Amino acid sequence: PTHDTAIEILKDVLRRDPGNAKAGRLLDKRQADLDALKADQRRNEIAAAQQAIEEHLTRNELDLAGTVLDAAEGRFQSTAEFRALRERLQGVRRKEELDRLARAAVEQAQEDFARGNHQRAIADLSKFKPTHDRVSAAIRALKAQAEEIRRVREEQEARARAEAERAAREERVARLMAAAQAAVNQQRFQEALEAVEQLRALAPGV
Repeated sequence: PTHDTAIEILKDVLRRDPGNAKAGRLLDKRQADLDALKADQRRNEIAAAQQAIEEHLTRNELDLAGTVLDAAEGRFQSTAEFRALRERLQGVRRKEELDRLARAAVEQAQEDFARGNHQRAIADLSKFKPTHDRVSAAIRALKAQAEEIRRVREEQEARARAEAERAAREERVARLMAAAQAAVNQQRFQEALEAVEQLRALAPGV
Protein backbone atom coordinates (compact mmCIF):
# COMPACT_ATOMS: atom_id res chain seq x y z
CA PRO A 1 0.00 0.00 0.00
CA THR A 2 0.98 3.62 -0.39
CA HIS A 3 2.36 5.50 2.59
CA ASP A 4 -0.89 7.38 3.06
CA THR A 5 -2.96 4.17 2.94
CA ALA A 6 -0.58 2.32 5.26
CA ILE A 7 -0.60 5.18 7.74
CA GLU A 8 -4.41 5.26 7.82
CA ILE A 9 -4.52 1.49 8.37
CA LEU A 10 -1.98 1.66 11.20
CA LYS A 11 -3.81 4.55 12.83
CA ASP A 12 -6.99 2.54 12.69
CA VAL A 13 -5.17 -0.42 14.30
CA LEU A 14 -3.89 1.82 17.11
CA ARG A 15 -7.34 3.27 17.66
CA ARG A 16 -8.62 -0.24 18.14
CA ASP A 17 -5.52 -1.45 20.00
CA PRO A 18 -3.65 1.51 21.55
CA GLY A 19 -1.06 -0.76 23.14
CA ASN A 20 0.05 -2.40 19.90
CA ALA A 21 3.78 -1.53 19.95
CA LYS A 22 4.50 -3.08 16.57
CA ALA A 23 1.79 -0.99 14.92
CA GLY A 24 3.23 2.08 16.65
CA ARG A 25 6.71 1.38 15.35
CA LEU A 26 5.42 0.76 11.86
CA LEU A 27 3.39 3.96 11.98
CA ASP A 28 6.42 5.98 13.03
CA LYS A 29 8.51 4.45 10.23
CA ARG A 30 5.85 4.99 7.59
CA GLN A 31 5.34 8.58 8.75
CA ALA A 32 9.10 9.24 8.65
CA ASP A 33 9.32 7.69 5.18
CA LEU A 34 6.43 9.85 4.00
CA ASP A 35 7.98 12.99 5.46
CA ALA A 36 11.28 12.18 3.74
CA LEU A 37 9.48 11.54 0.46
CA LYS A 38 7.62 14.85 0.71
CA ALA A 39 10.86 16.65 1.57
CA ASP A 40 12.57 15.13 -1.49
CA GLN A 41 9.62 16.04 -3.66
CA ARG A 42 9.68 19.60 -2.32
CA ARG A 43 13.42 19.89 -2.99
CA ASN A 44 12.97 18.57 -6.52
CA GLU A 45 10.10 20.95 -7.22
CA ILE A 46 12.05 23.89 -5.81
CA ALA A 47 15.06 22.92 -7.93
CA ALA A 48 12.84 22.74 -11.03
CA ALA A 49 11.39 26.17 -10.28
CA GLN A 50 14.86 27.58 -9.69
CA GLN A 51 16.04 26.16 -13.02
CA ALA A 52 13.05 27.62 -14.85
CA ILE A 53 13.70 31.05 -13.33
CA GLU A 54 17.40 30.76 -14.14
CA GLU A 55 16.60 29.97 -17.78
CA HIS A 56 14.29 32.98 -18.06
CA LEU A 57 16.96 35.22 -16.57
CA THR A 58 19.59 33.83 -18.94
CA ARG A 59 17.33 34.67 -21.88
CA ASN A 60 16.66 38.10 -20.33
CA GLU A 61 12.94 37.26 -20.06
CA LEU A 62 12.56 39.35 -16.94
CA ASP A 63 8.77 39.50 -16.80
CA LEU A 64 8.49 35.71 -17.12
CA ALA A 65 11.24 35.24 -14.55
CA GLY A 66 9.39 37.51 -12.15
CA THR A 67 6.08 35.72 -12.70
CA VAL A 68 7.58 32.27 -12.08
CA LEU A 69 9.49 33.59 -9.08
CA ASP A 70 6.39 35.13 -7.50
CA ALA A 71 4.46 31.90 -8.05
CA ALA A 72 7.23 29.76 -6.58
CA GLU A 73 7.59 31.91 -3.46
CA GLY A 74 3.83 31.75 -2.96
CA ARG A 75 3.56 28.04 -3.62
CA PHE A 76 6.36 26.99 -1.32
CA GLN A 77 5.62 29.68 1.27
CA SER A 78 9.31 30.50 1.38
CA THR A 79 11.69 33.06 -0.06
CA ALA A 80 14.96 31.69 1.33
CA GLU A 81 15.49 29.24 -1.54
CA PHE A 82 14.79 31.95 -4.09
CA ARG A 83 16.54 34.91 -2.43
CA ALA A 84 19.59 34.82 -4.70
CA LEU A 85 17.39 34.68 -7.81
CA ARG A 86 15.22 37.52 -6.50
CA GLU A 87 18.31 39.65 -5.88
CA ARG A 88 19.64 38.79 -9.32
CA LEU A 89 16.35 39.72 -10.97
CA GLN A 90 16.24 43.00 -9.09
CA GLY A 91 19.84 43.70 -10.06
CA VAL A 92 19.15 43.06 -13.74
CA ARG A 93 16.07 45.27 -13.61
CA ARG A 94 18.04 48.06 -11.95
CA LYS A 95 20.71 47.74 -14.63
CA GLU A 96 18.13 47.82 -17.41
CA GLU A 97 16.55 50.94 -15.92
CA LEU A 98 19.97 52.56 -15.58
CA ASP A 99 20.75 51.64 -19.20
CA ARG A 100 17.45 53.19 -20.30
CA LEU A 101 18.17 56.41 -18.41
CA ALA A 102 21.70 56.49 -19.83
CA ARG A 103 20.40 56.11 -23.40
CA ALA A 104 17.88 58.89 -22.85
CA ALA A 105 20.53 61.19 -21.37
CA VAL A 106 22.92 60.53 -24.26
CA GLU A 107 20.20 61.12 -26.86
CA GLN A 108 19.21 64.40 -25.19
CA ALA A 109 22.84 65.54 -25.05
CA GLN A 110 23.36 64.67 -28.71
CA GLU A 111 20.26 66.67 -29.65
CA ASP A 112 21.46 69.67 -27.63
CA PHE A 113 24.91 69.37 -29.18
CA ALA A 114 23.43 69.25 -32.70
CA ARG A 115 21.58 72.49 -31.94
CA GLY A 116 24.91 74.13 -31.16
CA ASN A 117 24.73 73.96 -27.36
CA HIS A 118 28.06 72.15 -27.13
CA GLN A 119 29.22 73.02 -23.64
CA ARG A 120 25.78 72.74 -22.10
CA ALA A 121 25.27 69.31 -23.66
CA ILE A 122 28.58 68.07 -22.26
CA ALA A 123 27.99 69.66 -18.85
CA ASP A 124 24.49 68.20 -18.50
CA LEU A 125 25.66 64.74 -19.53
CA SER A 126 28.55 64.93 -17.06
CA LYS A 127 26.01 65.23 -14.24
CA PHE A 128 24.66 61.74 -14.92
CA LYS A 129 25.00 59.47 -11.88
CA PRO A 130 26.09 56.79 -11.29
CA THR A 131 28.92 56.46 -13.77
CA HIS A 132 27.86 54.61 -16.90
CA ASP A 133 30.02 53.36 -19.77
CA ARG A 134 27.62 54.62 -22.45
CA VAL A 135 27.53 58.08 -20.90
CA SER A 136 31.31 58.22 -20.42
CA ALA A 137 31.88 57.22 -24.06
CA ALA A 138 29.37 59.82 -25.24
CA ILE A 139 31.07 62.55 -23.19
CA ARG A 140 34.43 61.69 -24.74
CA ALA A 141 32.92 61.70 -28.22
CA LEU A 142 31.15 65.04 -27.71
CA LYS A 143 34.29 66.62 -26.31
CA ALA A 144 36.25 65.40 -29.34
CA GLN A 145 33.59 66.77 -31.68
CA ALA A 146 33.52 70.09 -29.85
CA GLU A 147 37.31 70.35 -30.06
CA GLU A 148 37.26 69.57 -33.78
CA ILE A 149 34.53 72.14 -34.37
CA ARG A 150 36.53 74.72 -32.40
CA ARG A 151 39.70 73.93 -34.36
CA VAL A 152 37.93 74.19 -37.73
CA ARG A 153 36.24 77.44 -36.69
CA GLU A 154 39.53 78.98 -35.56
CA GLU A 155 41.19 77.95 -38.82
CA GLN A 156 38.35 79.47 -40.81
CA GLU A 157 38.50 82.67 -38.78
CA ALA A 158 42.27 82.85 -39.23
CA ARG A 159 41.92 82.39 -43.00
CA ALA A 160 39.19 85.02 -43.10
CA ARG A 161 41.36 87.49 -41.20
CA ALA A 162 44.31 86.78 -43.45
CA GLU A 163 42.16 87.26 -46.55
CA ALA A 164 40.74 90.51 -45.20
CA GLU A 165 44.24 91.76 -44.39
CA ARG A 166 45.49 90.77 -47.86
CA ALA A 167 42.56 92.52 -49.55
CA ALA A 168 43.09 95.66 -47.45
CA ARG A 169 46.82 95.64 -48.22
CA GLU A 170 46.20 95.24 -51.96
CA GLU A 171 43.70 98.06 -51.86
CA ARG A 172 46.21 100.25 -50.03
CA VAL A 173 48.96 99.33 -52.52
CA ALA A 174 46.68 100.19 -55.42
CA ARG A 175 45.86 103.58 -53.91
CA LEU A 176 49.53 104.35 -53.22
CA MET A 177 50.57 103.33 -56.72
CA ALA A 178 47.85 105.51 -58.18
CA ALA A 179 48.88 108.38 -55.92
CA ALA A 180 52.56 107.98 -56.88
CA GLN A 181 51.75 107.90 -60.59
CA ALA A 182 49.52 110.94 -60.28
CA ALA A 183 52.26 112.81 -58.37
CA VAL A 184 54.82 111.98 -61.08
CA ASN A 185 52.45 113.09 -63.81
CA GLN A 186 51.98 116.39 -62.01
CA GLN A 187 55.74 116.66 -61.30
CA ARG A 188 55.21 116.48 -57.55
CA PHE A 189 58.27 114.33 -57.16
CA GLN A 190 58.65 114.60 -53.41
CA GLU A 191 55.10 113.42 -52.97
CA ALA A 192 55.76 110.60 -55.44
CA LEU A 193 58.87 109.52 -53.49
CA GLU A 194 56.91 109.47 -50.27
CA ALA A 195 54.26 107.26 -51.85
CA VAL A 196 56.97 104.93 -53.17
CA GLU A 197 58.52 104.65 -49.69
CA GLN A 198 55.13 103.76 -48.25
CA LEU A 199 54.74 101.19 -50.98
CA ARG A 200 58.11 99.61 -50.15
CA ALA A 201 57.16 99.43 -46.49
CA LEU A 202 53.76 97.98 -47.23
CA ALA A 203 54.74 95.63 -50.06
CA PRO A 204 58.54 95.18 -50.34
CA GLY A 205 58.23 93.19 -53.54
CA VAL A 206 56.32 95.90 -55.42
